[in-house]
Amino acid sequence: MTDRVIALTELRAGSGVFKSNGHSYVKVTNDGATSVLKLAIKSTGVTEIIERARANAPRPPSAKRLFTHDTPEGRTLKLRPGEKRWMEIYDFTDPDYVKAREEYDEKMILGIVSSGLDVPVRDAEGLEIDDPGKKIAALRELGMTLGQYQQIVEDVQGLTTLSDKDREDFFGKNSASEGVTTS
Repeated sequence: MTDRVIALTELRAGSGVFKSNGHSYVKVTNDGATSVLKLAIKSTGVTEIIERARANAPRPPSAKRLFTHDTPEGRTLKLRPGEKRWMEIYDFTDPDYVKAREEYDEKMILGIVSSGLDVPVRDAEGLEIDDPGKKIAALRELGMTLGQYQQIVEDVQGLTTLSDKDREDFFGKNSASEGVTTS
């Protein structure tokens, strides 16, 4: 929920004006009793994880195909009789690509969780774990599930993104001058 609009008149290096933090609420059920864990989260460092991961994103295999006016694809492209068009077609169903994409998506989720959690993750001796891979292994050992990982990812992303509902609720209730703080 948005509380106010801050109209910035300048951006100053080192001010941290875009740093965001908050909490993720993760459901846990033990012996039929439900609890909600409140975990501190932050947005700092997440962009770097996403950019690094995108650079290594798997690409589906592709093939160049020639379409003519009398093929279903040619009709979709509205090709005229005698007109031909070469197009690159990607196979998103290729089993190797599907497997690579699933692994990529999992690494992306785990990277965002590892970077977005703003609470120390400690080993059995109480030493803080800094290595992202070891941090994720510790979270798995603690029993964190895919649904819980996804909840944290959504909450981290929500720190810096207005939902359509929040945007409508806030800007629909406030005029251009109401609720604006100048900094």
